[in-house]
Amino acid sequence: MKQNQFKQGFTLVELLIVITLIGILAVAVLAAINPIEQFNKANDTARKTDAGQVLNAIERYYTSNGMFPWNASKTDVNTAISFVLEGNNVTGTGPNTMDTTTLDVLTDDGELKKTFLNKYIHGAALGPNEKLYVYKPANISEVKVCFQPQSKSVAKEAMKVSGTGYTVGNPLAADVTFEALAEGDSCFSGTSQVPCFICMPGFDESVAPANP
Repeated sequence: MKQNQFKQGFTLVELLIVITLIGILAVAVLAAINPIEQFNKANDTARKTDAGQVLNAIERYYTSNGMFPWNASKTDVNTAISFVLEGNNVTGTGPNTMDTTTLDVLTDDGELKKTFLNKYIHGAALGPNEKLYVYKPANISEVKVCFQPQSKSVAKEAMKVSGTGYTVGNPLAADVTFEALAEGDSCFSGTSQVPCFICMPGFDESVAPANP
């Protein structure tokens, strides 16, 4: 008699309990993994790689030509470049304004692959978090290539940018300042949102961000 009882399958109640437990575990695993955060982190990693490629290309071009790809001549190398978007829908036609022609110059010179143009220029319109930002102060040869992080984990390393005429949605300041995130600052939407950027090269310890 006992043997027959052991051969019986799960009751409906037992099955429901098992299914409920599996569901709870699945939700817990998804919450721990956070697929959206992982997707955004992967995008941030890709943009950081791209920023490094653009930076290296600009530096190689400068070494070979004695000027930057946005300069009209070598006499313009000390001029500041506005903190503008390098990517699709970029405006600005002046000799010292970073615009879409810069990537064309770098690819024509062999410093970047043509696929870069398809990704950042000739493809679909890019949002603010999908673009690269380039900045060079006056009388300094160092160039920074930056991006706005999408993932919270990467945003912890970001720097806050401020400057005359600068807003979160319109980063076109001629002179900007990079500073560490203050407590309560957010790189994402909300009343405490500030313009956050990860830059290549990074910053020294004097301006390194404190993880909020």
